[in-house]
Amino acid sequence: MVTPTAPYSPVDAAADGAEKRNDIEALQTVLTRTIDAIAGYDKMLPEAEADVAPILKKLRETHHEHTGQLAAIITGLGGEPETEGSVMGTVNKAVVSLRAMFDEIDDDALEQAVNGEKWITDAFGEAAQELPEGHHRDEVVAMRQELEALLTEARAIAD
Repeated sequence: MVTPTAPYSPVDAAADGAEKRNDIEALQTVLTRTIDAIAGYDKMLPEAEADVAPILKKLRETHHEHTGQLAAIITGLGGEPETEGSVMGTVNKAVVSLRAMFDEIDDDALEQAVNGEKWITDAFGEAAQELPEGHHRDEVVAMRQELEALLTEARAIAD
């Protein structure tokens, strides 16, 4: 018979489950906000002026890549990613459609889009705080940094 060298102490399943739910919920928030942003960019791009269209495309494509990564992390943590977006995504599309009727999607619209991205970068930060040190956290931090670099590029175009 093998005797353990350290006293055995079972993990509190409720505490472990609560921690995982917080991780997953924080990641789901980032995923939902990212999906909402894609919906907004999908509406903006057909009306975008030539000088802002390339950065809008980069932002949209980066968000597409991030949705896959975020969904994989959520799945890896035992969750089921929800990929429908939120009511806010529908509101974003409506606002962009109305704006395009009266105005062009130009530097001013790009600046507003960049300001709206704070909602996503904040969610990335919150998700990183919920995750323990390790691969998943590193990946979330890297996604946030990638997005922030694109936002810096977008701000330069909008100015």
